[in-house]
Amino acid sequence: MDLLAEAPAVPVLLSLCLFLPWSSRLPPPVMGATAALFTLGSLMVLSVKWDRRRYVMAALVTTISFVVAFYCSVRLDENYLSGTIDTTGIVVAERSWGTGRAMVIDTSEGRFVAKVPAIRSHLEGTELDLSGEVVPLRGARDKGGFDERLYWLARGVSGELIVGKSIDRGRTFSLGSLRSNLRRRILLRLPPLTRGYLLASLLGGKDPDLERSHRRWGTAHLLAVSGFHVGVVAALAWVAFRRFRLAWLFVSAVVWLYVLLAGGAASSVRAALMIQLATLGPAIGRPSSGVNSVALAAIALLAWRPWWFWDLGWRLSVSCALVVTAMASTKGVSTWKKALAMSPLLWVVTAPMIAGAFGSVSANGLILNLVALPVFGVLLPLAVFCSLPSLLGLPGGDICTLISEGAFKLWALGADSIPFVSVGWNPWFPALAVGVVTIVMILRFRIPVYRGGVLLLVLVSLEKLLMDFL
Repeated sequence: MDLLAEAPAVPVLLSLCLFLPWSSRLPPPVMGATAALFTLGSLMVLSVKWDRRRYVMAALVTTISFVVAFYCSVRLDENYLSGTIDTTGIVVAERSWGTGRAMVIDTSEGRFVAKVPAIRSHLEGTELDLSGEVVPLRGARDKGGFDERLYWLARGVSGELIVGKSIDRGRTFSLGSLRSNLRRRILLRLPPLTRGYLLASLLGGKDPDLERSHRRWGTAHLLAVSGFHVGVVAALAWVAFRRFRLAWLFVSAVVWLYVLLAGGAASSVRAALMIQLATLGPAIGRPSSGVNSVALAAIALLAWRPWWFWDLGWRLSVSCALVVTAMASTKGVSTWKKALAMSPLLWVVTAPMIAGAFGSVSANGLILNLVALPVFGVLLPLAVFCSLPSLLGLPGGDICTLISEGAFKLWALGADSIPFVSVGWNPWFPALAVGVVTIVMILRFRIPVYRGGVLLLVLVSLEKLLMDFL
């Protein structure tokens, strides 16, 4: 088995990632053709054995690459509504934004973001009569800075609503109302650490103090709903429903309900799609490849909303999932060696993205991540279980939360005992990360050294060109 037979979606994803940054400079047909040519070239370099069936397969993969790149390029050029509106909408998300609040509102005219002072904000699930002016989303103020337009477009928002008048029509029976009620109970009834972890893992919320601590420990990924959290939920659902004939259907329902409840971040949707593909494969009698499932899920997300490509969460999630699934299925390497290598590999792969966004990256994660995932794989379900009596208002519920609160304090004591070491941005970080991912893929798919070397040289050169050009 090689890349073409087992993971044909990988070259398509690779070409998308290389050419999407040029989408504003290339017309859609040129963008599609360039991506297709790169996909075809990758397949020619990486596949050793060729026959009639493989030629057909390569032609199909190349065509799909053209279609996806063309479609993404067209989507990126879309124009959005602007002008005055007078409509009714429902608040589907609400969060802090600078010194005020940002509400994402679904209306019949589209989805808009309204930035308002905290006193004028409304909870998720609130129905509003609205009037105001829709203006285009603002881009980055500085080159390489935070691009607000890409951030909101990736979340389905098509414009900013300058609210002139809003009338509260009350709460609706919706997922937003459920999130608001759950958030209120978590904030009012749980102790600090348990509260912060449950806000993050159940609702995608952030506790500033907890976020600072985990960034210092190099384990901030534990606070973002990701493949780890979705995997834990899927594993618990599988244990609960494995005796049922349609267990995969129940597991899928639980996973998607969790993803929607947690806010539908790119990393969680990617993980849910991947789990869906992994569960559907055996259900329909076809084996699934973890690497191919990750690539397919990532392509599906980009086709849905191509602006995800510029989202830090999407990049971290996809790159980590590719490395983890490739390493886990690499033959000829013992399990303990894979486990020891995983943390340094993930650190190298994610360091350029984290350091690029925040200026530096904690090196403590190199050690702590060796134990963080198994520890929190137990602590998070324990925290949910211990918090249920208190969240439901049962007598004595506070006593149960002492167990999870104590466990989280023990983790914090252990993590703080390691001296903090920070590594600043280095211009060679991206090339190193690209090289590591490529080598992992070469080992996974047993690509001949000289062919893998050509791919490695091309990718590192393209990465340097991309960094210099953009």
